Amino acid sequence: MAKEPVSERGVLTAPSQMWETAVRHAEVIGSLAAKDTVGLAEADEAAERLRVSRRQVYVLLGRWRAGEGVVSDLLPGLSSGGRGGGRRG
Repeated sequence: MAKEPVSERGVLTAPSQMWETAVRHAEVIGSLAAKDTVGLAEADEAAERLRVSRRQVYVLLGRWRAGEGVVSDLLPGLSSGGRGGGRRG
């Protein structure tokens, strides 16, 4: 089975290591997102491949589905600072 190319959106200013991680994640998460449901065994396999937790697989999957289905959907966002609001420097 041939690999489907991962869609990319424009030129981003993400650091190259961060972008490479997002591309690697997109290759796995994109194929999972094509399924109606993702079971625990599939999530665990993806987690092992990506070296993240099962929960993180589902978080990435949610971001992919809520976004445009492109690599940049999986780039980490800026922290809101958590429950108490933004951080002050």
